[in-house]
Amino acid sequence: MARHLTLKRSSPLDIIHVPVLVAFGGFMKAARIHAELDTGNDHTCIRRDVLNELGLPIIGRPMAVHGVTGQATGTVVRISLGFEMDDGHRCVVEEHEVVVLDTMSCPCLLGRDVLRIFDVELRSDGTTILKLA
Repeated sequence: MARHLTLKRSSPLDIIHVPVLVAFGGFMKAARIHAELDTGNDHTCIRRDVLNELGLPIIGRPMAVHGVTGQATGTVVRISLGFEMDDGHRCVVEEHEVVVLDTMSCPCLLGRDVLRIFDVELRSDGTTILKLA
């Protein structure tokens, strides 16, 4: 049976919030946040203050990210992302490259790069299912 994460929204037009555990250093320092699924953005992005709370040094190469509203340039860092699946299994994506941006209104955007990890099913009743690819 495929592992999946089921997300419910009041309306199919609501933002898709995904609970994520953001960490580095083997989950010794971690933060639980709600990321927004945004497949209009080409890469996963995270706000600087989330990483500052974890004490993660933000040192890396610059990268431009492109979304439906335009382009921004940030710094690439490698972090671990943890997803709690419906069956209780934790899917951990180690050393995932994310782009640090200061200008985001949400803590984290999961971009199209997560489609290498999950198949995404959007239903008309507001349900979203992330299945491990």
